[in-house]
Amino acid sequence: MRAQLSDEALLCLEDAYDLRIRAVVPMRSVAGILTDRGRLIVKRYTPERDVPLSRLEALASVRRQLAQAGLVPPYLETVSGESLVWLAGHPTTVEPWLRGRQSDFSIREHRRSAAVAVARLHSARIHIPGELRLAPSLLQKLSHRLKQASSQVEKRGLPGMTGETWVTLKKQAEKQLRALTASGVAHQLERDRDEDTLCHRDLAPHNLLIEEGGATALIDFDLAGLDSPLYDLHQMIGHMSYSGVSFEHAYDDVLDAYTMIRPLTDGQVDALWRLRGFPMLTLRELGEGPKRLSSAQWARLARRIAYALKTEQRMLSDERRQTADGAKKMLYCYHKR
Repeated sequence: MRAQLSDEALLCLEDAYDLRIRAVVPMRSVAGILTDRGRLIVKRYTPERDVPLSRLEALASVRRQLAQAGLVPPYLETVSGESLVWLAGHPTTVEPWLRGRQSDFSIREHRRSAAVAVARLHSARIHIPGELRLAPSLLQKLSHRLKQASSQVEKRGLPGMTGETWVTLKKQAEKQLRALTASGVAHQLERDRDEDTLCHRDLAPHNLLIEEGGATALIDFDLAGLDSPLYDLHQMIGHMSYSGVSFEHAYDDVLDAYTMIRPLTDGQVDALWRLRGFPMLTLRELGEGPKRLSSAQWARLARRIAYALKTEQRMLSDERRQTADGAKKMLYCYHKR
């Protein structure tokens, strides 16, 4: 469904921000407006998005601080100095419409540029409001993905895989969760959360814009919060692997570019390596979507699940390569030393 703005909403925006709107560009979840103050993005937070007002105000504070560091533009302020405006009873943000195109993780330069942008975000020294300190940890998210997938399998069955494959996959995920805790990864992630690092937490390609000149801009901070930098790195490498890039290439490119700006400890690099074994891609596909599917939706979902499963099997297929890379990966800790 495309986001729409009524005539009343447009008049409200013009009055609130002292601008004149010349055209509206409806998009999937936001609306673009062309104004006498440039191109802007309007995002209205309806009950479906379920973002508390206190969190939106905290995000506005973070955006102002990141803007001072030259990392992202802040939300526009109204003529009365507010970061939010109310449209039809819903809090709404307005921000610059950045020029650029969605990252293509199959391109090495895009992968490295994305890693640089994330490293700069993680290096920012800002005050993180309390409302952004309560996000679920990475292991909590992995556990939730497993429960969500299991629930959906019970409700609608198994598109894209056999029952035997599902049992194996579920056991693998459960075993990996136990191993991550036993190996100290859980402790590492919790220790990282004490370092006051702001993480984006939604690093899909469409939230990483390649601007003119090749730099990457981060957009859509709705899920941002205090967390371990491994949350973002693990998520980004997973999206790259899903895009068809080998795990080894994604891992090498991301860590090589990232650690030139923000070094990682031995424990962080080891934890990131161990996280590769959790079948996040397949569980994500299994757990998403409606409970009831049409035949066409079932076929599309089956293809996505089969592709995710194949991708993760490829990621874990060469144990000898992983062992060899285990010695090499520790070099990433020292790029800036």
